[in-house]
Amino acid sequence: MLVDGHDLVQALFRWLHILAGATWIGLLYFLTFIHVRLSPALGGQLVPHITLPSLVWFRWGAMLSFLSGYVLLVWKYFVLGSGLSGAGGLLGSSAGLWISCGAVLGTIMWWNVWFVIWPVYQAGLGRMEEGGAETERPPRARTALLAARLNTVLSVPLVFTMLAGSGHAPSIPFQPVWLGLVLGLGCGLSCLLIVLVGRQAARP
Repeated sequence: MLVDGHDLVQALFRWLHILAGATWIGLLYFLTFIHVRLSPALGGQLVPHITLPSLVWFRWGAMLSFLSGYVLLVWKYFVLGSGLSGAGGLLGSSAGLWISCGAVLGTIMWWNVWFVIWPVYQAGLGRMEEGGAETERPPRARTALLAARLNTVLSVPLVFTMLAGSGHAPSIPFQPVWLGLVLGLGCGLSCLLIVLVGRQAARP
C-alpha cells in the first residue's frame, strides 16, 4: 500500500517537532532549576563543559520546534484544510483555536530564547573570553532572567494547548473558562516551582 505524501510530510515534521520541543523544554528546566544553583558554586568550570553545549542544544531546539510547528500548522490548516475559517479552519474549530493559542505562546518563548536570552549569554561569554571576571553581569542580565522565568511559566500551558489541539488529549471545547483555567493552573504551578527553587538556591 502506497503511503500518502501528505501523511508522510506531517509524520516527519510532527516527530521533528516533538523531539525538538522535548529537547528545548527539557533544557529550559535544566537551566532554570539546576544550572542556576550550580553556577555560584562552580562558576567558570561550567562554561566549556556544560553551559555552552546546553545553550547550543537549547536555542536550536527552540528554532527547530518553532519552524516544524509552523510547517505542521500551515500544512494541516492551509494546504489540506479550509484556512482560517470554516468548520475545520484554524479559527473555526476548537482544535484550531487551541493550536493557535499554543502557537502564540511558542512564538513568545522562541523570541525570548533567540532575541533576549541568548544575546545576554553571548555577551557574558564574550566578556569572559576577553578576561572579564566571571562574576560580572552583562547588560540586560535581569531582562534575560525574567524572559527565562516567563518561558518557564508559559511552558506548562504551551504543552497543554498543543496536546488539546492535536487529538492526543480528551476533546476539550475551546471556551474562555477552559483557557483561563489552563493558563491559571499552568502558570501557577510554574511560578510555585520557581519560588521553591529560588528558596533552595538562597540557602547557604
